[in-house]
Amino acid sequence: MKKFHFPFQRAMDWREHRADLEKTELEKLHGVRDKLQSSRQSVKTELESIGRTAGTAVTTRAEDLHLLAAFSDSLRNLDQRLKSEAKLCAGEIVTQHEKCIKADRDHQLLTRLHDDSRRRWTYEADREVEQTASESWNAGWARTARQAKNSE
Repeated sequence: MKKFHFPFQRAMDWREHRADLEKTELEKLHGVRDKLQSSRQSVKTELESIGRTAGTAVTTRAEDLHLLAAFSDSLRNLDQRLKSEAKLCAGEIVTQHEKCIKADRDHQLLTRLHDDSRRRWTYEADREVEQTASESWNAGWARTARQAKNSE
């Protein structure tokens, strides 16, 4: 019997590689999202700190208040940019997740085809071995019967 050969092995390997790449890209996007969330949390913490600092000072000059207000405004603007980037990133994550699902399905399709082909090949190989064993046993039995007949 010939050794097992799956004609789409290279395609299956390539699709597995593509699925891995898509998953890696999705993990990167999750990392970006986590960094954006961390940055937003830092901005919010800094804004709260500014509010506490301004409220606890014994004397505050008008110039300091203007600087704190300008810094607060820039932090709020930064928070808005981070929020919009996080929203875009969430959309990219959804799109990338769909790509991962498609790549997995494509790979699984070829994997199932490979497994089915392997099962058929195994069945045929087992059948061939069984047939050879049966023919061998029958030949031995016929030889034994001839020898018994000749010795009579």
